[in-house]
Amino acid sequence: MAVGLSENDLMNDLFEQKKKIPDVWLIPKKELEGIQNDILNNQTYNFIVTGSAGSGKTVLATYKFMELVALYGCDEVTLVVYTLSLMEFIKCGLENTIKTYKDETFKNVNIDKLNIFNAGNKKLSDKISEGSFNYILIDETQDMTEEFIKNISLNIKNFMFFGDDEQTLYKNRISMERLKSIINKKD
Repeated sequence: MAVGLSENDLMNDLFEQKKKIPDVWLIPKKELEGIQNDILNNQTYNFIVTGSAGSGKTVLATYKFMELVALYGCDEVTLVVYTLSLMEFIKCGLENTIKTYKDETFKNVNIDKLNIFNAGNKKLSDKISEGSFNYILIDETQDMTEEFIKNISLNIKNFMFFGDDEQTLYKNRISMERLKSIINKKD
């Protein structure tokens, strides 16, 4: 975050300048490589994807999210990111990506009905506690609280976490090692 700007300032600027968001930021699926394809094609759940900055974690989380939405519908799947600005960036990027690539898998997806939340959304924690989703994907997991992760592991059947300890923005957030012990019920 830029010094002196609040997240609300950044969001207001983003809404006013939507046209500056790159038309297509998701690389085409056919350009994914090796382990990226393995992750995308993985049919099991409850896994963690770690990787350095720029390794494609957000791209993979977004494609996996969209594939699950196409298979199970918007009500069954949610994507959680840490900031409002990343949430808006993903929504705008998805809309442009769907139009540009004309991927048949996503032709009936309504962007406005997607469950994409920022972690601070008050309704999200309640929905997780109620087990409202069958699938949840968390991007930037390293910035989530342990309490938030425990709520997911207790109430959501299928979850996928994407993160990198080296990109942690805040103190006292969950490490990937701690995340592993929670989801493996070794808490």
